[in-house]
Amino acid sequence: MKTSILFLWVFSLFFILSACHHHALLSDRGGVDLELAPIDRIELLILESFPVQVHVRITGYLPDSCTTFDHISQTRVENLFQVDVITKRPVDEVCAKLITWFEETVALEVYGLPAGTYIVDVNGVRETFTLDVENRL
Repeated sequence: MKTSILFLWVFSLFFILSACHHHALLSDRGGVDLELAPIDRIELLILESFPVQVHVRITGYLPDSCTTFDHISQTRVENLFQVDVITKRPVDEVCAKLITWFEETVALEVYGLPAGTYIVDVNGVRETFTLDVENRL
């Protein structure tokens, strides 16, 4: 009985602690941690133009008073656009748990792409869009 209670207590503690740090640690850069920002949602904006322009509106948050933006990067492999929103935070600093919401819009590099369906992944949140024709003049 004591063993099962101890196991339950340890498992619960592990679960609680793992939920507290839900961002993916990318690196430690001289006393600064780089992490993927928590993303609440993304919205794809397809502009009525030719060639077509596609933007992704990103809504997320900074989890505490010490976390700030570092950069946003964009890569594409075949039909997958990977957009990474990276934050930075000083290591071992005590910070107020103050959530700050943000909204950023990123233009995707879609000029010259063939017709097809494309996936946009922003820190693990995904949406798709379709180009009906090749996207070039």
